[in-house]
Amino acid sequence: MNATTRKPVALVTGASSGMGKIIASRLIEKGYHVIAAARRTEQMAGLERLGATIVHMDLSKEESIETAVTEILASFGSVDVLVNNAGFGLQPSSFFRAFNEWTGQTPEQVRNPTAG
Repeated sequence: MNATTRKPVALVTGASSGMGKIIASRLIEKGYHVIAAARRTEQMAGLERLGATIVHMDLSKEESIETAVTEILASFGSVDVLVNNAGFGLQPSSFFRAFNEWTGQTPEQVRNPTAG
């Protein structure tokens, strides 16, 4: 298959549950080849059965990001769509959190997995 007829490639981070999993499924339905990335890859068997490529990526660890991006570029050459959905939640609500808990969460919420 040449570059003009290949499926567009979408990388969805945080694809093991919630919105990331739903977005990944929808993109597969729409004809994209989805690379589903998350820390908890054991929860993505359903996406793999649909045709997604499963990649372990922990956005809080730079080495994990670099390894995953290297794998993805080696396999696909490029990514056409990035859905940067990865994150984690803390309880109780942010109103009651200590400032250092909130700032510790923020880098993962805004980090781009392709940033170097």
